[in-house]
Amino acid sequence: MDNMKFFAESGEFVISGNELMKLLTDIQKKNGSIRFTAEGTSMTPAIRHGDRITVSPVPGRQLRRGDIILFRKGDDRQIVVHRVISVKGEKLLPRGDNAEEDDGWISSDMIHGLVTGVERNGRRLRQLKTSGSALLNNLRFSLYNLYLNLRRRAAGLVRSMKHREG
Repeated sequence: MDNMKFFAESGEFVISGNELMKLLTDIQKKNGSIRFTAEGTSMTPAIRHGDRITVSPVPGRQLRRGDIILFRKGDDRQIVVHRVISVKGEKLLPRGDNAEEDDGWISSDMIHGLVTGVERNGRRLRQLKTSGSALLNNLRFSLYNLYLNLRRRAAGLVRSMKHREG
């Protein structure tokens, strides 16, 4: 995510990833949220390329498995939005829903926000759960992971059937 598209009442504007981080930090100091266009397919189907996502300050509670976070990754400090798949103390393991591999363990100080909403084609898809019991969040995450695994297997079966026919 080198350049980000933002939408103000007057229209759309584009800023760099570093400018995004400065803006996000300033907004979060005032306990505000920011909305921008997602790029890439690593979070498909939950978040698709072109969806508008809302990122809010990290809540006072500890982040949980299933939360979708915005963080900086790697030496190039790339901005990434991925789901937390495991938590061990202050360390989190994120991975894109459509990714084969995780991002490696990150510390909580690398996290710059929590995704709290997704909008597609002008419609709010869901208000992402940022509260509730750990048991319910784990159940939601487990069911979603089951869906993703079934989807991947079905896609693999379709590909192999097409390969056999061809």
